[in-house]
Amino acid sequence: MATKSLKIPGPDHTDRITPNPNRVVVRIGGLVVADTHTALTLQEASYPPVQYIPRSDVDMSRLARSDHTTYCSLQRRLQLLQRQRRP
Repeated sequence: MATKSLKIPGPDHTDRITPNPNRVVVRIGGLVVADTHTALTLQEASYPPVQYIPRSDVDMSRLARSDHTTYCSLQRRLQLLQRQRRP
């Protein structure tokens, strides 16, 4: 992965993490894989908000690691999960 510059929250790049007061339900093909009342919402600069859900509220048996990674401006490399393929 190419080296990325660290973005420091400030007037030109604001980050805000707040508790989501709403219930968040994630469905894949009609199957509930996550259901929580304790999601956190990350609002980073002008990007769309992102929901972070505690693993304890996710059916991890339905997910598998993906080969795809992404980059968080807070200098964190993230590995994404994808739907677990069932035989």
